[in-house]
Amino acid sequence: AEDFAWQVPGLRHELVVALIKSLPKPLRVKLVPAPDTATALLARLSPREEHLLPALSRECRALRGVVVPVEEWGLDRVPSHLRPTYRVVTDDGAVLGEGKDLSALQVQLAAPVQAAISSVAADLEATGQATWTFGEVPEQVTAGQVVGWPALVDEGSTVGVRVLPSAAEAAASHALGVRRLLLLGAPSPVKAVSGRLSNSAKLALARNPHGSLPALMQDCVACAVDALVGAQPRDEAAFAAVLAAVRAGLVDELAKVLRHVEQVLSVAGEVQAQLVGLTHPAAAGAVRDVRAQLESLVHSGFVAQTGAVRLPDAARYLRGAQLRLEKLPREAERDAGLQRRVAEVEAEWARLPASPGRARLRWTLQELRVSLFAQTLKAKGPVSEQRVFRAIDDLAASR
Repeated sequence: AEDFAWQVPGLRHELVVALIKSLPKPLRVKLVPAPDTATALLARLSPREEHLLPALSRECRALRGVVVPVEEWGLDRVPSHLRPTYRVVTDDGAVLGEGKDLSALQVQLAAPVQAAISSVAADLEATGQATWTFGEVPEQVTAGQVVGWPALVDEGSTVGVRVLPSAAEAAASHALGVRRLLLLGAPSPVKAVSGRLSNSAKLALARNPHGSLPALMQDCVACAVDALVGAQPRDEAAFAAVLAAVRAGLVDELAKVLRHVEQVLSVAGEVQAQLVGLTHPAAAGAVRDVRAQLESLVHSGFVAQTGAVRLPDAARYLRGAQLRLEKLPREAERDAGLQRRVAEVEAEWARLPASPGRARLRWTLQELRVSLFAQTLKAKGPVSEQRVFRAIDDLAASR
């Protein structure tokens, strides 16, 4: 749909001028005169090779240093003749719906689309299962031109199969459903691993945000199971192979996860103690920022959400926060400047819709914090504000 927003060449300049005029005044005044800015922006763009609105945002930042969030462009507020008309037709050419507002058209047609998916899904969908009874779960099903994506769904104490409306939603659901089925099929490793824990480890693990040690253990077991799953199984034989690997490796993997979680919780406790001790008004902004960072990294469910591979990184990010707070009393002004830069990048990231790419970029933001506030720890790979902005633009353009 975004490709249609480029309009035909004869109307493209008029469209960009109208889009600039649609911006809120604080942004609009930085891009006047609108016709000249539109000409300069279009000279830097490759029509239809990328999505229009994210491309305009990127070039406004590059050309004028103006940060324009994608959602501020008022495509719905430009004159009607500059907006495309969307028409949905059947295989035989019958018009199902038509309009200028694609979102409204999608809502209008959602019920018949879901009905078409449900008609195909009738033989696939299931509920209340504790073992793999589904045969083969295809990655995609079609009904005419309607596409659905079958996936396992986690029902809490059982697992089902549903046909979902997007590939991304199905992939996320299927992974959780597979995890639940593996947890139902593998013996709990908690008792075996708990006996190996030192008293200091038990003390560190007890200071968790989950509310109890059993709740933390449940989170850690889920993380360990995820670490042992390679390709997501789509049939009974593939699932049986994954289950065998989980049964064989779960005790050792859980022990490894717990060692990393112990480190994370220990450093988190030290950061929390530092925050309590920083009471000077000049430190208030940094204290709020680090507390928010701490809560984003260490919360109920953080272990499985972070994943086994990323847990050592989480501890490093918290050590970076420690170093930042240690320097704060003598570098408050510098810290405030760096924080403003991070806040600008994070605000752009926060506007992205939920997606696997957005989730991955969250870790790049943490690496950016390390590179700015704790250079001695060294960020993993090259990272800069410009690189993150480009990654945000790329994600926005891929929607």
